[in-house]
Amino acid sequence: MRKRLRKKIPVHIRLGIFSALVGLVLIIALFANRFTVHDAYAVNMDAAFLPPCREFIFGTDNLGRCVFCRIAAGSATSIFSAVAVVAAVAVCGTLIGVISGFAGGWVDSILMKITLVFQAFPAFVLAIAIGAVLGSGTVNAMIALVAVFWTTYARLSRSMVLSFKNDNYIKAARLYGAGTFPILFKYVIPNTAGAMAVTAALDIGNVILSMAGLSFIGLGAARPTAEWGAVMNEASAYFQTAPWIILFNGAALFFVVIVFNLLGDSIRDKLDSKSV
Repeated sequence: MRKRLRKKIPVHIRLGIFSALVGLVLIIALFANRFTVHDAYAVNMDAAFLPPCREFIFGTDNLGRCVFCRIAAGSATSIFSAVAVVAAVAVCGTLIGVISGFAGGWVDSILMKITLVFQAFPAFVLAIAIGAVLGSGTVNAMIALVAVFWTTYARLSRSMVLSFKNDNYIKAARLYGAGTFPILFKYVIPNTAGAMAVTAALDIGNVILSMAGLSFIGLGAARPTAEWGAVMNEASAYFQTAPWIILFNGAALFFVVIVFNLLGDSIRDKLDSKSV
């Protein structure tokens, strides 16, 4: 699908389309209460398990809550938690990689060995282990994901720093008496920012999916929080009698993850086209 889009649609058009879609998703997440008619948390047992209809376009759940309203309300939790995780791992991982590559020696050796220890385990399995130790909850799930996603940024930023830390402009800055931290923040980190931004854009969809996965197995958002993974976990018990609950939440999750991934691809292609 991605290759076909790259061939048929110019990169600037793709970037505009997916930026608009992501913007729409963020607006819905920010103003979910204004887009919905019903309270996402209001219990109405008389309306339990209603199939999609005019009043409840996505039906209702086992407690009579509007599925569409809960999807809209859950978008804020799912998306902004993922954005916060990606921002944290991008900053922490980039700083670790930059320091490792620029310092070299024993500092580089220790930091990279720590990175390799974290990368020795499958990311989601390690997140499950950390989440199980910390306990359920949105914040704990975010901490677990930060602990496993930072390694990508550390290794990428380190490799970039190693490629240009001995360039002439870095040597010139040192000759003029610039200290280590001014060089890092004025020259080194800005040169890694583009690649880190692309990686972050591509990671948002993965983190949203991972957050939903942790919530689905009971290590993320707890009831009655309208987070997509938590809602699907609760709805799984009623899949045969009310399949619309889990199907519509799954469709929302699928759409948002795909849109963020395609936006990341478009940003990468745009930057690649400029560098050619």
